[in-house]
Amino acid sequence: MVGFTLLTQRQEDIALKLLEEHRKILRPVFETYKGRVVKTIGDAFLAEFESALNATNCAVEIQRILHDLNLARSEHNKMLVRIGIHAGDVVQREGDLYGDAVNIASRVEPLAAPGGICITEQVYLEVRNKIPYQITKLSPQSLKNISYPMEIYEIVLPWLAQAGEERAVARFPKTRLAVLPFVNISPDPNDSYFADGITEEIINSLSNLRGLRVIARTSISKYKDHSRSISEIARELQVGSLVEGSVRKFGDRVRITAQLIDAESEEHLWAESFDRKIEDIFEIQSEIAERISKSLKLVLLEGDRKNIERRPTKSVSAYAKYLKARILLRERTKSSMIDAKNLFEESIADDPDFAEAYAGLTDAYMLLGQYAHISMEEAFRRSNDLLSKALSLNEDLSEIHTSLGGILHWEYKFQEAESEFRNAISINPNYATAHHWYSIVLADMGRFEDAFIESRLAEEADPLSLVISGNLPFQYATRGMRVEAIKTIEKIESLSEKKYLADAARADVYMIEGEFEKSLEYMRKAVSEEKMVEGGVEDLDLATLALLYSRVGKLDEAKLTVRELQSFPKDRFGVSFALGIALLGIGNLEDGFNHLERSYEELSLKFRYLRALPIEDEVKNHPRFVALFKRANLQPNWYSMHE
Repeated sequence: MVGFTLLTQRQEDIALKLLEEHRKILRPVFETYKGRVVKTIGDAFLAEFESALNATNCAVEIQRILHDLNLARSEHNKMLVRIGIHAGDVVQREGDLYGDAVNIASRVEPLAAPGGICITEQVYLEVRNKIPYQITKLSPQSLKNISYPMEIYEIVLPWLAQAGEERAVARFPKTRLAVLPFVNISPDPNDSYFADGITEEIINSLSNLRGLRVIARTSISKYKDHSRSISEIARELQVGSLVEGSVRKFGDRVRITAQLIDAESEEHLWAESFDRKIEDIFEIQSEIAERISKSLKLVLLEGDRKNIERRPTKSVSAYAKYLKARILLRERTKSSMIDAKNLFEESIADDPDFAEAYAGLTDAYMLLGQYAHISMEEAFRRSNDLLSKALSLNEDLSEIHTSLGGILHWEYKFQEAESEFRNAISINPNYATAHHWYSIVLADMGRFEDAFIESRLAEEADPLSLVISGNLPFQYATRGMRVEAIKTIEKIESLSEKKYLADAARADVYMIEGEFEKSLEYMRKAVSEEKMVEGGVEDLDLATLALLYSRVGKLDEAKLTVRELQSFPKDRFGVSFALGIALLGIGNLEDGFNHLERSYEELSLKFRYLRALPIEDEVKNHPRFVALFKRANLQPNWYSMHE
């Protein structure tokens, strides 16, 4: 019951009367749906059902009855309850129930809105096509005393739909926040990068505070010069509070104004202006992070205080270049990655002891190599040298452990890579790149459930990142979650003008579902569009196109596509892997396996793609195919395909 404890303290007689009425109303409903009341705990019931569907229908009926009852009641006499449902194994002992399933159900219940119902993914999979109500997914939840994140869903009851807008904001805790781009009000418009840098560093400072979930810079950049209301932005980012402010730089001084806003009420929780010399910029950022933590009633441990007070570099110039380079690196175009590399190098020239800049330059070389813009030899050599320097300067940065995890993954050292990513996440649980890259490692290892959890955590930290969102439709499709896959593809379309990204994602979803004709239609469109943009067509998309032609019996078109791939420079990173896949698709196993083995030696083989290929079982079970996995100490298990 919502508010029962408070009501008991204020008006005990009314509270006890409501409790008695609550029990009388609910018990017959449990019986109707074959539910067994295990016990009452104060104002709560623990009930067990024969099926997830019975439990869900019972919950809906309870909320309907109480809603109708409350319509005719005054505010202090209304009876509101929250309901949580989980499906899992329990242990029965002396008439009571024990086990994780009971604990999880009790942790899910408080996530429901007053008058609402929340269910776990296990329940969702049982009831999704069997009840006449919309079911929406919440962000991944870390439940108290539950060691892994849970996927939680909300049943949208029609009588609550009118209040849906307000409830969507109220549902998220204030400790889940976003820092909106600080507005540049300096006389020189070119100083906007400085305001961007301030925004980035405040995000970084807050991200290092335990107890806060902070949205990444990628997702908030679209709100620069925005005209949306606070509640609209909060709803899109799924946050309970927002930070906004302005920066005015004049000569050697800077004025920063910042405020913390409650997303539900749009009231200011805290606001302050800082007028200092520009060399004090790091102290200002630390003060802002500390003021926000106090406003949100966080308890700062010694390590937290050290994190927000740490000065990353002695050079403001090096710092500004570093921040600008990080922003450019996210765009993933050839020109933006080269510009980022150059800025990281300039930042290091300004401060040779700036550890974050070495980590950034490491990532730039890795990505330039992986996107085939420089030779793999140069990328690998430079990345290792730079990372060694970064580690010698600071071993306690999430960015550095993430870069190291990326290099180890590149070398097929999966267990070591996992250890580094877990290290990175323990230092900063809000670092979206660490979760994203870790999910790719887990997918390569065949740990699909763990990979999906990390992908969702990456999306939670950076919900509007095109790179991270692009990883999800395929994973949703393999789990039979078609609605979520399509919603994510629609989000991809809203985030980018590059239509081929959404078309390629649709092709993946149809391929997983075994609808190869539809998959082929979208992949043909994607490849055609890619040929018109910078960098040209993706090797893997062309290889997938050849595979799909083969699956629908268009062998001539498949062979033409293979010939197109064969025209690419042979030393281009990733071509051997793409050719191996395409050749297997047209039945040329000898050459296909030769190219895949060459790809393994070149460090371009992607096991997650091999696990998802729509190829015949005789190919998947071929000794040379299985041997590729064994070389990397991996098990050759496959994503499930829905044919």
